[in-house]
Amino acid sequence: NPDFRKSCIEMTRSYEHFTVVEVLKKLLPPSLLTSADGVPGSSFEIIGHVAHLNLRDEFLPYKRIIGQVILDKNQPRISTVVNKLGNIHNVYRTF
Repeated sequence: NPDFRKSCIEMTRSYEHFTVVEVLKKLLPPSLLTSADGVPGSSFEIIGHVAHLNLRDEFLPYKRIIGQVILDKNQPRISTVVNKLGNIHNVYRTF
């Protein structure tokens, strides 16, 4: 078609352009990402300024990087990321 020209455009994407899930897919070992549960950090609860994760055991060695990416991508709304350590066995949720 004579009305269209083909052209190439060079684009540079930096860390700011990627989502939490996209960053973690690049940083975490692929073998961890084949689970049906998906990528850690793709869902978490927010209470005030705290993000609450429930990381499975296989993700614990990467907890700091996961937490940092969640902080980076959700500031200023989130300033703290925590991981659940145990189960709550009390109806009043005291520790």
